[in-house]
Amino acid sequence: MMDISNFKRAWILSDCEPLPVDDDPRLMRAGLLAEYLSKKGWKVTWFAPGFDHGKKTDRFDSTEEIEVNSNEKLIALHSPVTYSRNTSPKRVLFYKRLSGELKKYFKKEPLPYVIFCSWPTQTFAKEALEYAKKAGVPVVLDVRDLWPDIFTRVFPKSLQGPAKLALLPSINGAKKLFRQADAITAVTPGALKWGLEKAGRPGGPMDRVIYIGYEDGETSEEGMEQALEAWRSMGITEDTFNFTYFGTFSMSTLDLETVIKAFREIADSRQDVRLLLIGAGDAEGKFREAAGDCDKIVFPGWCSNVQIRSALKLSNVGLYPFRNLEDFRDAFGNKIIGYMAAELPVMSSLEGFSKAYMEQYGTGRTYSEGDVSSAKEVMLSFLSDEEKNRAMGRRGYQRFKEDFDMQVVNRRLEELFTELIEGIL
Repeated sequence: MMDISNFKRAWILSDCEPLPVDDDPRLMRAGLLAEYLSKKGWKVTWFAPGFDHGKKTDRFDSTEEIEVNSNEKLIALHSPVTYSRNTSPKRVLFYKRLSGELKKYFKKEPLPYVIFCSWPTQTFAKEALEYAKKAGVPVVLDVRDLWPDIFTRVFPKSLQGPAKLALLPSINGAKKLFRQADAITAVTPGALKWGLEKAGRPGGPMDRVIYIGYEDGETSEEGMEQALEAWRSMGITEDTFNFTYFGTFSMSTLDLETVIKAFREIADSRQDVRLLLIGAGDAEGKFREAAGDCDKIVFPGWCSNVQIRSALKLSNVGLYPFRNLEDFRDAFGNKIIGYMAAELPVMSSLEGFSKAYMEQYGTGRTYSEGDVSSAKEVMLSFLSDEEKNRAMGRRGYQRFKEDFDMQVVNRRLEELFTELIEGIL
């Protein structure tokens, strides 16, 4: 293998992820990759919006260059235009203004030898590929979401045809960008298949499924015990059987109402069960309404990393109740991996990749979306055999270590970058 020690310089472009400057940030794919590469001696420049997508607030008043460590620089890009709705003309303008900032800072930074760009957004991919083709630098497009195809789901079925027609310029633009990519990575087999279809080619040696990674993080013993005690004061204890969900509350993507209704039927005859629903979002009111006066359903609101980790330590089953939308049914995101890392069996409603994975490795059970009796049956099956639950949790943890541990994921990405760099030297 060629020695590339003098060529270990990478750019990473990402969107909608926590940044190291946030309070108690839970770094995700780009942030953890940047951290990993910098520790391995790579010089990393990470480009990301300074706008906090979750909170819809600006972190800074202008573009900021932040030295995260001696090998990692974060460039938090600023746009004077922001957005309050995820699908809106203002968001389009937001990215247009960011593209100008990207171009400006591309010129200032030393030449990279590989560029890793998350998909979405199309704006970042376009700027990265335009720069890279002139500079002779390989680009990896990393598929997280099937964008722009996903936007058709906000329309009723009768209008999805016209919506696709309206999105045709963006869809054609995506095809052009994927054709130019030197490598396509994706977080699931279905996402890789989608990216290759956009590129109009079969998979090559540089195209790979590299799963979403997960890092549990570290918490002091004292901090963990304080968090555990807080849960116990809410009735979430070692003596209760706890079904747990954490994440955003969204009616368009979550099938949580079905789970709540099924749980309420069980809770009428079981004093020891709890449903812990951690998070916030536009559907919180609806879910609270579905929970009614059931005091065994706990809504603690948005929680910190240590609060989530401590909740999972007290949990018996991790909930992954999502709608089987065409672009979402193959999802396998941070939540399900977090459950596996905590040695929890998973209860899911998705019919695609996650179901096939759980059946193959025996790490959880699936109920039928929207079917209260099916959800109730699956919940009762978990309640009836805790030893089987623990066995599923152990198998899930083993798969986590082999497929989703952050060190494994980042090593695979580093190996890909090395192969791409060797190809241009």
